[in-house]
Amino acid sequence: MNSRGPIHSWSTSGRLSIATVIVGYGHAGRDLHKQCIQKLWASRPGSLSTTVDILAVDLSSDRRNLAEKDGHRATDVLPPVNLQHPTVCHICIPPKDRVAAVRAVLDRGYRSILVEKPAALSEHEYHQLLSLEEQFGARILVVSNWPCSALTACIRSFLRSKDLGDAISAVLVQTKSRIARSQKHVDEHIAEVELPHQLALALHLLGDGHVEECRIADMILPNGSRIASMGSARVVLRHSGNVHSTVFSSLAHPVRQRSISIEMSTGVTIEGWFPASADDNISSLQLRKGSELLFSTSMFDDPLTRSIELAYNHFHPALGPSDESLVRAMSLPAHKKIASVIEFAMTRKSVEQIGSFEYLDSNVSNGRPHASAIL
Repeated sequence: MNSRGPIHSWSTSGRLSIATVIVGYGHAGRDLHKQCIQKLWASRPGSLSTTVDILAVDLSSDRRNLAEKDGHRATDVLPPVNLQHPTVCHICIPPKDRVAAVRAVLDRGYRSILVEKPAALSEHEYHQLLSLEEQFGARILVVSNWPCSALTACIRSFLRSKDLGDAISAVLVQTKSRIARSQKHVDEHIAEVELPHQLALALHLLGDGHVEECRIADMILPNGSRIASMGSARVVLRHSGNVHSTVFSSLAHPVRQRSISIEMSTGVTIEGWFPASADDNISSLQLRKGSELLFSTSMFDDPLTRSIELAYNHFHPALGPSDESLVRAMSLPAHKKIASVIEFAMTRKSVEQIGSFEYLDSNVSNGRPHASAIL
């Protein structure tokens, strides 16, 4: 990245001005991070009015043009940080280039950095990031949608209270059709897409764990061709207390779903459904014992926006309160274990198939798909 003049944020009298730099203005930068930032500032109370200036940094002229059409400044070079304004730098380029990008922004003076998941693809890369964080005195956080979810907070309160006993096992499911997008991108691996979020949630709720099983399947297209290691993944973790979690991800599934099911020692099952896409902002929670519904509720839930809000509040406390337990879940040390699982998964040889489309159809009770039906 070449140099250019310093970034200039803007503000009006009595307002707190925040400069946001988004490195990489593709799907994650434009469709996710930018949208959440704009939602955040639009919802700020009058007692703490803020303005935000977004600069998109991308080597692609098409993406720079998109940023300008969106009303933001755009450049193909990274300017040095303007120390007169609080600044947050978002790293939204592909995973294989993220460590180099973090080093580049640190060299330009940025010290508050939010990295899209996964921040790195190996333990070695995470050690590099940890070293850079210490060397430059920076604060680096990793986007952690599902630990920051309102649904996760409810589930965690049940687990901590012990009112339902102890967790015995958990199944985390993410399914969607991502076929067309996967055809356009080469050298991707399913372990880089949704799996890091699911692993972060499993470790956040159930504690540290190690891999007992990992299987990866190719994406098989209707004409019989394959996209290597992009179909589905199944990872089994063993946590302390002999608790097992099964993480299942499919990018070639006709039904979009993000869910968790936790079996408790009292025979109660905690079942949760997260927002299925960026167009949704509702999560649902049920407690069941056998066929009996004990409790049911729903809640507004915007996990990515909440994750970004907590990061900004941590970087710049004048913006509002943060949550240190969730900030720890977004920290580099917390994500180091995830990197080791991703690295392991990316070395696995693909199997023919994991699960099937039929598991949602053949394992339904009262219209509810059972996550535990996988395999």
